[in-house]
Amino acid sequence: MRYSHLYLLIALFLCGLSDLSGQQDTLQSHISISEPLKFNTRAACLNYLSAEFGFLFSYNANAVNVGARPHTSLQSGTLLTVVEQIFYPDKVELTFIYPNKIVIQRVGESFRLSGIIKDVDTGEAIYGAIVMDAKTKTTAITNEKGYFIMQLQPGQHQISMNYLGYNKVDILVTLDKNLFLQLSMISSYHLDTIHIHNPTSRLQLIDGGNLVDVFKMQGYHAISGDQDVVNNARILPGVISAGEGLSGLYVRGGTPDQNLTMIDGVAMYESGHLFGITSIFMDESIKEASFIKNGFPARYGGRLSSVLDITLKEGDKEKNNTAVSAGFAGLKIHTDGPILKNKLTYSITTRASWLNFYINNLLRKYTKYEDIDLMYHDVLGKLTYHFSPSNSLSLALYNGSDKFSLTKSSTLRNEAEDFTLRVFDKNGINWANTVGSLKWNYLAGDKLSMKTQIGLINYTNNSRSSYIFNNILPDTSRVDQLDILSHTSILDYNARVDVDYYLNDNHVLRSGINVLKQRFNPTVKQSTIVLDQDAEKIVDKDSSLYTYQFQFYLEDNFKWNNRFFLYGGLHTGIFRINDKQYVALQPRLKAIWTPSDKLMVALAYSKMGQFTHLLSNSGLGLPSNLWVPSTEKIKPQYSDQWSAGITYDFIKGFYIQIGAYTRKMHNVLEYTTPVDMFYFLINDQNISTVFNTARDWERNVYAGIGRSKGIELLLHKNIGKITGWASVTRSETSRLFKEINDGKPFPATHDKPWDINTGLNVKLSNAWSLGADFVYNTGNAFSLATEEYDSYLGIKLLNSDGKNNYRLPDFHQMSLSALYRHKGKKIDTDFSLKLYNIYNRLNAYYIYIYKSNLAPDEPIFRKVSILPFTPSFSVSIIF
Repeated sequence: MRYSHLYLLIALFLCGLSDLSGQQDTLQSHISISEPLKFNTRAACLNYLSAEFGFLFSYNANAVNVGARPHTSLQSGTLLTVVEQIFYPDKVELTFIYPNKIVIQRVGESFRLSGIIKDVDTGEAIYGAIVMDAKTKTTAITNEKGYFIMQLQPGQHQISMNYLGYNKVDILVTLDKNLFLQLSMISSYHLDTIHIHNPTSRLQLIDGGNLVDVFKMQGYHAISGDQDVVNNARILPGVISAGEGLSGLYVRGGTPDQNLTMIDGVAMYESGHLFGITSIFMDESIKEASFIKNGFPARYGGRLSSVLDITLKEGDKEKNNTAVSAGFAGLKIHTDGPILKNKLTYSITTRASWLNFYINNLLRKYTKYEDIDLMYHDVLGKLTYHFSPSNSLSLALYNGSDKFSLTKSSTLRNEAEDFTLRVFDKNGINWANTVGSLKWNYLAGDKLSMKTQIGLINYTNNSRSSYIFNNILPDTSRVDQLDILSHTSILDYNARVDVDYYLNDNHVLRSGINVLKQRFNPTVKQSTIVLDQDAEKIVDKDSSLYTYQFQFYLEDNFKWNNRFFLYGGLHTGIFRINDKQYVALQPRLKAIWTPSDKLMVALAYSKMGQFTHLLSNSGLGLPSNLWVPSTEKIKPQYSDQWSAGITYDFIKGFYIQIGAYTRKMHNVLEYTTPVDMFYFLINDQNISTVFNTARDWERNVYAGIGRSKGIELLLHKNIGKITGWASVTRSETSRLFKEINDGKPFPATHDKPWDINTGLNVKLSNAWSLGADFVYNTGNAFSLATEEYDSYLGIKLLNSDGKNNYRLPDFHQMSLSALYRHKGKKIDTDFSLKLYNIYNRLNAYYIYIYKSNLAPDEPIFRKVSILPFTPSFSVSIIF
């Protein structure tokens, strides 16, 4: 027994030698022909040899010309010599495949291996699977419909398929002609983190960008306790959250409006619910969620900082599935399955919050407001008809909204002056999204695939603050009112066509065109009376702005060799409003070098253009957002980003990424508030009822330059019972405006020099797992008044010694989570517990404005916790 393994190895080696010698013996075997070969075509010669000697000849008729006359005739010789003479002067190669097949190919000839990869359980196409030939290391990546194609030499090939969350598949194929395969992969049940052996292979070379599948990461929880794709992106270096209780991501010095978020090809204007409770996306309905922050493919345009491209599930083709989740924030229901088996499928997910039932009691001791109302909902669905595996039509729909309001009444009594001031104020924010997308995916041939899509989005955002001041004196009284409204209404229609063309293994070409028609109705109004109507009814419909966008792109993914890849693309954007037209040429370049299987080096340059702007109040109160288009007065935004990165895979499942970037942004806007907004509260003047009109926002903005640079580090362990990550970002983001801060640079409000994000997950058993995450970042910059002076208005005004001259204290918080998973015969149940904010240094601060009698030792800040320690519990039932 001690030598049995050695004997086995020797036997296998000898078998390999016999196969090799068998091939050579067959091709060199001497054949004797009774009659000279005199035929009119080469095919007739091969047919004679097959009938006479039992050989089975295989060839590609498009590459090997078998219709031509044979060059000569021989009565004897080796099989190789006879066939070579038949095809002379064409040079051919012969490959023997046991037991009797002989493949004839022209020198340099290859065959196409193509196919579609699907989920074995649901039948859904798998987008982004890596297909590799073990012998030549030729690699292909499946597109949105699961299609791949590669060019290989004839013979046997060991083909492997890898994808996040799926078991690896290895197959053996024999190529003697072009071959199309229908393949399936088995999902790994409940994937916790990314499982990829070699992170360098996950870089989507066919996409030209550093693409991270944030849906599969599932390492970070929202405040509600839900696993969330937007929150998952926060753990990446260079991606900073808006702050405690706020939604939105700041990517490499950019602002939330500079992030391109897409649902099935439609660009969104809102991707998160208020105060960062959760994003609008529900993981049960998501098939893919890819995040890109550098090396942008040319097919993406219209934003400056990042891309979050979300593809929705089509639904299970075989069986119906249902999942119900209930937790701290609300109720969520998902269902999908076939309507017509293997033909028509559906996927629907809906969510509604019930925070409004208890939020008053929860936050009453942390705030002075008497009534707090907060609610949101989401409905997301997709219907898909499969004409064939390579031809499908899908309809995706989304509807969601947020509503938040604060109401308070207060009384101030001055006994000495016999004066009473009663104040009533109500502040509210609400937004709504309706999205539709109709998409046709069609595979026109082995090398050509097409995608045609039409979509629309109807988005509204309203912010309103109403105040009533009742001044009561012994002999008189006075009532002052103020109503401030900010309204955005956007209606987009788009039509898009994308074409992918596989030229060869070294070139994959992509091209497309996108046409958009947009209607904007941005409005800011301030009134001296509280208006009775809703904000939508107060807006002047005649102030609408109509714009048109035309986007065209061309990409080429060039594979120099197995170690060096080059991506080049050009995105052209044309924007028209009234008689004004802007043209933006946006080149994209990326070079990737992999000197070894463990190491990858990448360099990238991207020029981006954006024709929309988001005007936000720069204060620390409730957000007031106003989406506006570029106009004759306001130019589009542009950015130039250079980036470099190194990825090194230490051991299986543990890698490090180091990156650096520098960005310059042009025509970024700063929103200013008119100085006379509260003037009437102090001085009796005759002013108009509404003194800010719909287009007044154009005169209240400044255009300037933004700069950002940084260094990023990511450590990620993603295999084993203990997994985790640590990301560190050291960055600097500034703004420069001629009209602000005496023309000197100042820190951007969202500038956070240090951002650290760490997490740890421990799998105790197949049922139990524990997690912890810790976040630290530098406090936001803001302007603190340091002096006061008399103005021409006759009132005292406050002034700071510089724009964003102070910072809030640094923020850090830690959260814990636990998950118990029970797998039954028919029903699976997940119990999750999230302990948010078990420790924090800062939640929110009231700011003391400058006053002349401020004591030297009086603190500038007073700590007030608005997001305290928050436990959340949820139960998910899957059946």
